[in-house]
Amino acid sequence: MAFIVEYVMTRPDTTVEFPELTAADESSMAMLRTKYGNSSSTSDSSDSLVRTLRSTGANQDDYTAFYNEGQILWESSGIVSNCADRNITVEMNTIENT
Repeated sequence: MAFIVEYVMTRPDTTVEFPELTAADESSMAMLRTKYGNSSSTSDSSDSLVRTLRSTGANQDDYTAFYNEGQILWESSGIVSNCADRNITVEMNTIENT
């Protein structure tokens, strides 16, 4: 079974920077991925306006546990608030739940 979620960030133009986790929060996120068996990848569209973060967990329960702890790191790094401030839209889509 797999549980896959994509976070899609769309910025208005390439002068607007996508927000990033702080180095400390990225390190903590890597530990959470290991703890919950989660993998992650990031890709940008050919025009560089869309960034897609794909996160995969073994199942929905494991992903939910990872998400609950990871969300705290997104908040402490200001990912969502920075997206709002920069007019970057964020969508969260479940891609697979098998």
